[in-house]
Amino acid sequence: MKNWGPFLACITCALASQAGVAQEIGKATSFVTNGSYSQTEAFDEKKVCSKGKPCGDTCINVNYTCRINTPSPYVPTTPTDSTSVPEKPPQSGVMAGGRYDGIYQSPISDNSWVSVHHNDVRIVAAQFESQLQFNSAITSSLGRVTPPVLSTWSLLGGTFSGNQGNVSGEMEYGACNISLMAVFSDTGFSLTATSATQTTLGKASGYDCGAYMTDIPWPLLYKRIF
Repeated sequence: MKNWGPFLACITCALASQAGVAQEIGKATSFVTNGSYSQTEAFDEKKVCSKGKPCGDTCINVNYTCRINTPSPYVPTTPTDSTSVPEKPPQSGVMAGGRYDGIYQSPISDNSWVSVHHNDVRIVAAQFESQLQFNSAITSSLGRVTPPVLSTWSLLGGTFSGNQGNVSGEMEYGACNISLMAVFSDTGFSLTATSATQTTLGKASGYDCGAYMTDIPWPLLYKRIF
């Protein structure tokens, strides 16, 4: 029998030379099979997994997604240029929520409170009162009743600056136009009447609005309770 070993070895060498195969650790250089140079590619040696699939230097379940070397999602940044920040609206348009907003207890009656709401330029105040042992009858469309307690309220509004508010409105059951000045602190405010005049109802009924200025020991100190 003829010895084909040297012949086969020669053919193997020729094919290897024609393919231009060369291998390094962790890298490979590839050529086209006709012997002419095509391109060179470098790659890292990949993890060989008996189960699952490679992901970096480990193996993961074939149903999982490999996140290694996955670009982070784009997150738009907020411009820091001061010219892009909207201008602060005028203070006259700001809603109530001022430093002195709250409920204040009257110093002359446990049944009287004032609710205050303001911004930098405007103030609104509502006074609530409960008159005990009110024995006069009241008639409505539902009938006639004599309540033991009559609760009333008066609404006043005006200007606000710094810690001082100047308010006015109808009080004393609509008989008097009252103007008041309130000076606030974090614990309360002092209240002083600046004027008191009769409304049309006050004139018709002869209501003494001037007594509002003289019979009350101004200034009154209201304590903040809420």
